Amino acid sequence: MKKKPKIYLAILNEGWLRCEHIHTVLMVLKMSSVELHLENPSISWGIPITQNRNRIVRRFLDTDADFLLMFDDDVVPFFNPAEAVFFDKDVVGLPTRRRSGQRLEWVVYAKHSTLKNKYASIDLDKVRGDADLLKVDAVGTGAILIKRKVLETVKAPFLDIFDEETGLRTLGQDLNFCQKVIKAGFEVFATPKITCEHIKDYGLVSTDGYFVSQAGDKNQQKYNIQWGAGEIIEKDWDFIEQVIEEEKVKTVLEFGAGFSTLLMSQIASVDSFETKAEKLEQIKGKLPKGRKVNLYSWDGETKPDSGRVKEKYDLVFVNGPESASMGTQTGRRVSIEVAAECSDRIIVHDAGKMHETMLQEELLRKDFWLTGRNGWHPQRCQYWKRKDSVST
Repeated sequence: MKKKPKIYLAILNEGWLRCEHIHTVLMVLKMSSVELHLENPSISWGIPITQNRNRIVRRFLDTDADFLLMFDDDVVPFFNPAEAVFFDKDVVGLPTRRRSGQRLEWVVYAKHSTLKNKYASIDLDKVRGDADLLKVDAVGTGAILIKRKVLETVKAPFLDIFDEETGLRTLGQDLNFCQKVIKAGFEVFATPKITCEHIKDYGLVSTDGYFVSQAGDKNQQKYNIQWGAGEIIEKDWDFIEQVIEEEKVKTVLEFGAGFSTLLMSQIASVDSFETKAEKLEQIKGKLPKGRKVNLYSWDGETKPDSGRVKEKYDLVFVNGPESASMGTQTGRRVSIEVAAECSDRIIVHDAGKMHETMLQEELLRKDFWLTGRNGWHPQRCQYWKRKDSVST
């Protein structure tokens, strides 16, 4: 008679467990095809989390269990996690999403094509529906199944890596673990068939600010720039692109160069003013030949030279300079003032932030209608049109 695989289940916690994990344990207990060793949650408690994980590994290796199944207390599987043992793979991640700035990304990663120790999230919505397993470069450790031989081979498996000079973390314990595993000759997989909820406390309005990051996005790949992290997000571009196409925009004035410069220049000519020299160099280096783009350095506090700004533009996109809330003296006052002088159409990014809202009320409300927005989160866009250009 074939031996049942034995699973050592540990739920990492900080002194309390979510009631949802009762269902996790019951799902495994009901399986007649596996044997379960449930670690007492009172000893699965501990911080820092790396030390807690490594202690769990040591206790697991003191048993005769075949697989270690670990969950963080805020990660709860939708399906029976014990089913993953029948894949018989070295490491299997049970995917959930995490928030990284504005991005909501699956914790399933492929190595970045150009940057060392950088990874791009794989969007599981773009994976074939019949895919049971994906061979990947890294997974998160919040819900993970690991074969015994992996943990017998890989020493000190869970460690954060820090810069020796600054003391700042350069590589998280989950990515470092996966690098060690692969270096030791093992393989890492993820299964879209056993996904998990990641339970967090978020404001419901704030969800307008989140978006799903994906490794295969064509614009990210084309320009090697990620949505978010100081750039617009895909939801912003969908909104901007729609305005450009519907209004038949041919000329754009932009304050704040970036991903938006590259995308808008696919459709229209762009004059872009930027306060940061390194950003100008970055965008200049990524611009394809033949694009009608003028990039200008600007102090952000005085009106740009009239010889560089045309008398009229079809659209102005205000995405700079940095908000007054970030420490600049004037914030976006000058850019919004210039926008109102030379265009009937203005899109303001980060439009719901306090200083941006005050400036729009002061400088645009009298002569412009607020005709659209792409969400209520402070970092989304608002679209203004001059009143005498709008038919009522």
